[in-house]
Amino acid sequence: MSRATLLLLAIAACSVSRGWAYYLPGVYPQNFAEGEVVPVKVGKLSSTATHLPYEYYDGPFCRPEKVISPRANLGEVLTGDILHTSGYELKMMVNETCKELCTVPKFEKHQGFDLFKKLVSDGKYRMNMRMDNMPAVALVEVPFSAGTDLSTADLYAKKYVGLLGALIGYERDGKYFVNNHINFWILYHPMPADEDGEINDVKYGRVIAMYVATKSTTSACSESGESGSPEQEAKGDVKFTYSIRWVPSETKWASRWDPLLQMSQQDVATNSFAVVNSLLVTLCVSGVVAMILVRSLKRDLLRYQEIDEMLGDEDDDGAPYEDFGWKVVAHDVFRKPPMSSTLCWMVATGTQLFWVLTILFTISLVGIYSPSNRGALLSSAIIFFAALGVVSGYQSGKLNNMLGGEKRREVALSTALWFPGIMFGLFFILDLIIFSQRSSGAVPFGTLVALCGLWFGISTPLVFVGTYLAYKSQPEPWPVKVNQIPRLIPDLPWYRRTIFMTMVAGSVPFAVSFTQLFFVLSRLWLNQFVYMFGFIALVFLITAIASAEVAIIVVYFGLQAEDYNWWWKAFLAPATSGVYMYVLVSMYFLTSLPASTAITNIMIVIWLFMLALISSLVTGAVGFQACLWFVRKIYAAVKAD
Repeated sequence: MSRATLLLLAIAACSVSRGWAYYLPGVYPQNFAEGEVVPVKVGKLSSTATHLPYEYYDGPFCRPEKVISPRANLGEVLTGDILHTSGYELKMMVNETCKELCTVPKFEKHQGFDLFKKLVSDGKYRMNMRMDNMPAVALVEVPFSAGTDLSTADLYAKKYVGLLGALIGYERDGKYFVNNHINFWILYHPMPADEDGEINDVKYGRVIAMYVATKSTTSACSESGESGSPEQEAKGDVKFTYSIRWVPSETKWASRWDPLLQMSQQDVATNSFAVVNSLLVTLCVSGVVAMILVRSLKRDLLRYQEIDEMLGDEDDDGAPYEDFGWKVVAHDVFRKPPMSSTLCWMVATGTQLFWVLTILFTISLVGIYSPSNRGALLSSAIIFFAALGVVSGYQSGKLNNMLGGEKRREVALSTALWFPGIMFGLFFILDLIIFSQRSSGAVPFGTLVALCGLWFGISTPLVFVGTYLAYKSQPEPWPVKVNQIPRLIPDLPWYRRTIFMTMVAGSVPFAVSFTQLFFVLSRLWLNQFVYMFGFIALVFLITAIASAEVAIIVVYFGLQAEDYNWWWKAFLAPATSGVYMYVLVSMYFLTSLPASTAITNIMIVIWLFMLALISSLVTGAVGFQACLWFVRKIYAAVKAD
């Protein structure tokens, strides 16, 4: 087992063991006594139309005297998902009606009024709220009338659940209206006994869910569904109020996320179709690979063996024999490819990203990344990438050592700087665009410094450590020697040239993953939870297999045509799937989204390019590693004269 594999397994084992050993914030149940205030925190103002978040307190809304922002992790800061304390006072099991939050005098004169008009005009912005780490979910329609209760069964069975967050206002006929009243329906699970099993005189409860419905009203503060009072126009003195209804629920605390995470029958059918589609495409490609390995390749090996035995029995006066097929280029197949330094760092970075995704999916399947751990997935991805710099360094050094070991410093620096530099540069441009819109989604300067610290303080040194370990080890010798004079490659028909074959081959990994990719991106764009790691991990595995298989097919047919320049073909054949992803997904989002702005379109283009680059590097690295193993095996099985 190689040193890189041992280091990788050690890092993965430490990651999993630490996830189980330490307390995970947000996943421990908290009991609230009857009458105890349950804190309500407000987050960003977000919209599925623009995806430019804004701070809640930048708008003309009620602000308490002291606003406290809990410490956020790296993922929360990068996504702008930071929570703040609010002035809402919701007491456990205490129903209240028309409770005043505050009054904003001269609403149209408030410094945040221009932002309010912009948010109402550009898109339907919503105020994100959390109670005991449970997000507020809007009720589009409420089967509620005066004197009747809103039961848990009504909520779950009829599913009047809308988007996350409460709508802040709307525009009609050139006038702006503010939703100044919120109806809260809080589902809680009664806890009659304490930890020792004894019955307490004080009632306790656990928060299960928070549902909200906003309303614009001037006077009639009512929690009924009727809207007989005039609407509150965004001018003059605006009074903000709220009502609370606590609803007991039989749902256990451990299952409170199920209604938000469970997939509908249509979603299950879509994901099942994606998996079946991926399996069918992969099976077809596997059939072609099996035909190559079992029939064509085995037949070639037998013919070469028979010819070698026949020539061995002849004397020196026998007629000379010329090799044919892929054996002809045996002494050129391991020749150093052009731009070998670039190939080394691209394969190494793709291998590093592959193991980052593998570790993330493995931990996700265990259930570590629950939705209550906001930002944990993104934070872990960045930390794992920095920690696995030793893997990319070792891989680039090992490959460069096999190719002669030239330009060692250039290869190490390229591995450490190129991919993180491209991603950081694009992210910085994106951050400047968001900052120009005065959005809270802009990453603070201190966080950018922290990212640079991870890059230059952890990732880069580990890359050099991995490179040092690679150059200390002896490279594995090639099965055949390389001639000093390169063999002339015959003219190839257009359908066997590199561009055509790689473009056709790249469509296979994309066809395997496009349904799942479209489903996940659509849910993320609609600000919905994505908690289907089983489906995603399975499609990831199938895509990796398909990438390896199409790369082997392209390389084999190239060698059969006496084209020994297989190195870049092995990488580009599956990597071009990222080109399909970028072009087709960008066209869909840019042409199908309603009321998308120029800033939103630029954000889409940048984010999708970053995603496509990661996909290309991962699939390309998988295909290259598979072809390197394949070419070694077939040329080690023949005797080249």
